[in-house]
Parts: sequence; C-alpha cells; structure tokens
Amino acid sequence: MNKLSYYLMFKFLKLRTQAMGLLAIVLVAILLTSSYALSKKDELYHFYGQILQLNSQSEDLTKSHLILIEVMTDLLMLKQPLDQDGNFDRNLLNGLHQNFLALAEAKNVIAGIMPEHTQDIEQLLKMMAAMVMQPSSELVNSVLAQSRQTNHNLVTALQEQQQLRSELSEKYLQTSEESARVVMMIVLLIALFTSVLCISFFNMLASKINQAVKQIQLLVRNQKPEQLPVSRSDEIGQLFSAVNQVSIELERKDQQLAFGRYTYFNQVRSASLKHLVAGLIHELGNPIAGIKGLLGAYEMSDPEQRTEALALITQQVEKLEAFNTHLVNFASEYGSDSEILDLTEQVKQYIYFLNLDERWYQVDIQMDIVNDIPAVRASREQMSLLLNNICDNALLALQKSFKKNQTLHFKLQYADNKVLLEIADNGIGMSPQLIDVCLEPYITTQEDIAGAGFGLSICRSVMEDIKGSISISSEQGKGCKVTLTFPREDLGNE
Repeated sequence: MNKLSYYLMFKFLKLRTQAMGLLAIVLVAILLTSSYALSKKDELYHFYGQILQLNSQSEDLTKSHLILIEVMTDLLMLKQPLDQDGNFDRNLLNGLHQNFLALAEAKNVIAGIMPEHTQDIEQLLKMMAAMVMQPSSELVNSVLAQSRQTNHNLVTALQEQQQLRSELSEKYLQTSEESARVVMMIVLLIALFTSVLCISFFNMLASKINQAVKQIQLLVRNQKPEQLPVSRSDEIGQLFSAVNQVSIELERKDQQLAFGRYTYFNQVRSASLKHLVAGLIHELGNPIAGIKGLLGAYEMSDPEQRTEALALITQQVEKLEAFNTHLVNFASEYGSDSEILDLTEQVKQYIYFLNLDERWYQVDIQMDIVNDIPAVRASREQMSLLLNNICDNALLALQKSFKKNQTLHFKLQYADNKVLLEIADNGIGMSPQLIDVCLEPYITTQEDIAGAGFGLSICRSVMEDIKGSISISSEQGKGCKVTLTFPREDLGNE
C-alpha cells in the first residue's frame, strides 16, 4: 500500500492533460483580448496624434493671428501721415517691417493649414512689402482691408480646429471608455468561463479520485470490488489501472491463501484418515489373525478342542460384526448437525477450490443450473464427504482414461419436489458388473490403494441419513454419472 501511496502522490503532482487544454483556452482568450486592446490602442493613438497636430496648428494660427493684430494696429496708427508732406512715422514702419518678416516666415505653415487662402496671404505680404517701401494712405487702407480679411480667415480656421479638436477629444474618450468596457467584459467572461471549466474539471477529477478511494476502501475491508473502467490514457487512467492491478494482485493473494487453507485442510484430513485407517486395520487385524489361528488349531485338535475353537471363532466374528455396525453408524452420523444449505452455493464453492487444485488443471469443469434450486437439509461435513469421494473417484477415472479433453460436469435441477445433483465425467467408466456392487463396502478398482473401497458406500450411508438417494450410471470407456437426489426442505416448518 505504501508503493500505491507514493504512486498516487507522484501522479497528482503532474499537470493533467485537461488542465493543459484549459490553459490553452485561457491563453487563446487572453491573446484575443490583447489583440483587441492593441487595435483599440492604435485607434486611440491615431486620435491622440490628430489632437496634438491640431494643437500645434492652432498654436501656429494663433501666432499668425497675433501678428495680424499687430499689423492692423500699426496700420491704424499709420492711417494719418505725420506732416503735410506725406511722411510716416519710421518707427511704425519698422515695426510693420518686422511683422512682415514674421508673417512671411509663418506663410508656409499657414499655407499648409489653409491651402485655400494661400493666395490671400501672398497678396497681403506683397502689399505689406510695398507699404514698407513706399507708404501711402491709400496703400495703408488696402493693406488694412486685406489684413482684416486674412485675420477673419485665420479666426474661422481657429474655430474650425477648435470644433474638430473637441470632436476628436470626444471620440477619444468614447473609444477609450468603450475599449475599457469591452476589455473588462471579456476579462469577466474569461474569468467566468475559466471558473466553470475549473469547477467542472476538478469536480470530474474529484469524482474519479473518489472512485479510486472507494475501490481502495473496499480492498482494505477485504471486499472484492469491480474493476474500474480504464477509458483514459492520462494520469487518471494510470491511477485506475494501478488500483485495478492492486485489486487483481490482492485477489490472487487471497486465492493463494484460500488454496493454502484448502490444501492444509486436506492434509490434516488425510493424516486423520491415515490414523483412522491404521486403527481400522488394527481392529480388524486382531480378530482376523485370531480366527486364522483358531482355524489352524481347529484342523489339528480333537473334537472337544474343536468345539472350544468354534466358540472362540464365533466370538471373533461377532466382534467383527459389531465393529462393522459401529463403523457404518459412525459414517452415517458424521456431521449429523444438519442445517439448511444453499446447494448451489456449496457446489460453486467446491468448484472454486477444484480450480485452484493443480490436479484438476487439465480438466474442464462445467456447471449448469437448470432452474431455481430450493434449499436442502444436510451438514457441510456431509456435503464435503459426498463431493470429495465422488470427485476423487472421477479424477482417478479421468487420469486413467488418458483423454485430451477431460471434463467434469455438475448439473443442478429441481424436479418432482426433489433436488437433483448430477456429477458426470468422461473417464474410463465402469462395467455393468461393477455398477451393481459399487455402492457396497470394500468394492474398488483401485488395486494400488490400500484401504480403498469405502467411498461410495459412505456416500450411500450419508444420502440415506438425509433421506435422499444415490444412483450411478456408466458406460465403460465413455464415463460415469453419479446422481444425488435430495428431498426439498420445507422452510415453513422452521
């Protein structure tokens, strides 16, 4: 069990295939979310760039607007000459010249922002250049009018840019809020989906582990569990296979122990039987030896001694007869503590032990149950005597037949208010002459076994004791069938 514990710990530390699949799904969802966030980030960067560009353009337009304000201020001050000769203030003209240079420098920027008003700006610059070179009141008025028009265009452009900047800012805010909502929703969905998958996965994992734990608990309680279905190739499948293997190994060990107990029981029974046979030989040998000696003395003695010898012989014969009566009574009373038995279960258990006995490995043992079998009354010891004696005879008959396909067939059926147990083999069988006397004591075909010949006789005594019967049918060379007939036990009398 320690090896199994280490194995379980090692397997649970490994990443499950299902967990890797779950991780892959989560990673794909994260990648999709990241892709969406990056696309929205590019869109926001585009809006932000446009807003920065508009701010820069507005700054340039504002500078140009301020320059035009100064130009218009200077022109208003230059509107009247300083004297009657038409001279103008040189300081104002110098300021106008500086503004001309600044406006000329900003011309390209303004042309890039307001390409449709490029000609107006160029016209204004030409007029300002002429005004600086040859100032006149008429030219001042023309430059002032052109400046006002250009300034109006700048103000209009500034207002349009302000409106566009407001719209872009609004779009920027809407897009950022929408992106945040979508990303948050996707994250929540991923979290929900991941939670559901995790719960399902770990519930499945816990269910499989509980199955394995229940199997192990049954094994600990020495109960035989059913094999776990191994339909997976991952660690769970390996765990189930390991538990199944442990179950098989424990069952094999149990069978070995059961067979060991069965073998030990047979050895003890065999030893007891040897002691019993030795006692029988002793009890039988003494009277027989006495009779033999008395017969010898009888032939050589006078009539008076013969009468005495006959009396002694009669005494020894009576002793043998009494001993035989006690022996038969002992056999019939063996296991007299009868009980209600499930004959089907008794036969199944006996077949189970036969399959563990290496002497029966080459024999195909079969069992048929024709219909529902009611209970019978007998002792377990009596059933053991019956089955052991009949099957031992069948095994010897099978071994002597040297057939390749050796069979032993048990058949249970209920008919005419009686339970019939048929035990048939395909061994050497018996001759008709032997069938007529095989149920009598001292009848055997096993010349090499001393003390044999009581088996079927004891079976007959047992069956008579339980008010049943035994019959034998056989065909020499084809096999033998022993039929045990049990009276049905009426459970209503209990």
